[in-house]
Amino acid sequence: MMKKILKNFDSLEPKFEELFLKKAPKLPKEIAQILVSLLYYLLILFIILTVISIFTSIPTLLFGATYQTMFNFYLPTQAYNTSRIFLTLLINFVFSIIYVYLSFKALSPIKERKMAGWKYLFYMNIFSLFQSALLFILNPFSFFSYLLGFLLAFYLLFQIKPYFK
Repeated sequence: MMKKILKNFDSLEPKFEELFLKKAPKLPKEIAQILVSLLYYLLILFIILTVISIFTSIPTLLFGATYQTMFNFYLPTQAYNTSRIFLTLLINFVFSIIYVYLSFKALSPIKERKMAGWKYLFYMNIFSLFQSALLFILNPFSFFSYLLGFLLAFYLLFQIKPYFK
């Protein structure tokens, strides 16, 4: 099922490539080469930190929201905020699991600079876009941070694409 979902994202790649690789200003070659050479190690660090965040968020998801809801029954606005916090945690938890899965799939191809590794990073950014859209519904005041993250991630990703075969 995951492969089918990922294949659907491939139709977006040419549109993003046109925007972030062909029309956008070029990243200096030295910086792009440094990013490509560090990418494998950054991905390992990302996996470690994301797995830690997954395991530390489990108790909060299981007990934290329930505990707060029990003691906020008399303040409807506080209960609403607790529900929003719980949904934010849940969304981040689910997407973190997806990111770890895609990161593990990308690890070996990234080390060998294969296009398959780059594709998995592309898929991660697409999922990040979905995550941002869901979080935007819960917290519309973060629009500019979501937009900046989207633009920066896709710009860097497409600027290093020529280094992968």
